[in-house]
Amino acid sequence: MAYIGASRRSAAHTAESDHQFNCQEESMERSRLERFIEPPFVIERGESPDLLVIGFAGFGGWLSMHPFHFFALSSLVKYSRIMLRDPSKTCYLDGIPGVAEGYRALLELLRDAIDHLAPGKVMALGTSGGGTAALLFGHALKVDYVHAFSPFTYADDANLNRYQDREMLARHRRVVARLHALPAEVQVLLDVQKALAHHNGKTRYFVHYCEGRNFDVIRAKHIEKCPGVSLLAYPCDVHQVAESLARKRLLDVVLKLENQERLPQLVAEKRSRRAGPQQARKKKPNP
Repeated sequence: MAYIGASRRSAAHTAESDHQFNCQEESMERSRLERFIEPPFVIERGESPDLLVIGFAGFGGWLSMHPFHFFALSSLVKYSRIMLRDPSKTCYLDGIPGVAEGYRALLELLRDAIDHLAPGKVMALGTSGGGTAALLFGHALKVDYVHAFSPFTYADDANLNRYQDREMLARHRRVVARLHALPAEVQVLLDVQKALAHHNGKTRYFVHYCEGRNFDVIRAKHIEKCPGVSLLAYPCDVHQVAESLARKRLLDVVLKLENQERLPQLVAEKRSRRAGPQQARKKKPNP
């Protein structure tokens, strides 16, 4: 990086200054992002009492996109919402530092917030690690609907080794280590299949994922046989499936309140309609 008068400084001093500037620049960038996603727990009463949306952000602090864009693109803006962020990167199983210390405390905080807002229906949603939280907290709270976008459905040693999940074992090894350090009563939730094995009598779980992304497919199928779970696969190959759905104008379709009870059929119909013209183009003979 060039500075006026840099030639009169020592190379070591220049390198040190450059390093300090870069660190300051990175810190400033983090601050800008944090202004969008702070604080880590926000409750907003909407104009419509029909629905409360509980949004669990992923490890990056986003719902695959800026939360405002997510809600605007999904027509959820008019509803009450609770937005959560996971600074400890434990899929919210260690609570939210400074807000709710531990899983049980966060669960009770959410339960109190739901009672206070008194919505007609409750929907929990999340992306990536937030999708894991949406499944687990949604189950415990007996919400009406859960939408988990590319969730992690296991972090226990048995399943990590069973599936040879290189992504979890390498890229997210620090997350796995933090999860394994949690109290024993919480570690039982690291296998979402076991957590959802007994239906709570109410919740419908929708798991969205790209059929071209191998480990997301494996994680989705890991809970395929759990009661109340519907897998919704899409023709894409990215982890950010919510962003992919938004680009295809499908995010609004899958999250619209009136579509929830027939969502698997609706998604299948839309896929079939999209596939028809594509197959016709492929079969069309060259002139």
